[in-house]
Amino acid sequence: MQTIFTPEEIADKLKTSRSTVYRWLRNGELKSFKAGKMWRITREALEDFLQTPIPWEEKEGE
Repeated sequence: MQTIFTPEEIADKLKTSRSTVYRWLRNGELKSFKAGKMWRITREALEDFLQTPIPWEEKEGE
């Protein structure tokens, strides 16, 4: 099953504000989809945006 993140989770993990994440979503910089009124971001979309594997997942696996 594919990992899905909320904008709030991404803001927390990337140490940025929620408004910054929502701006990325509105501008199409960070690909996402809506589940009802809620934004959701797939792991693949986040990795494409960061242009790297998700950094916090590497640390958790050690």
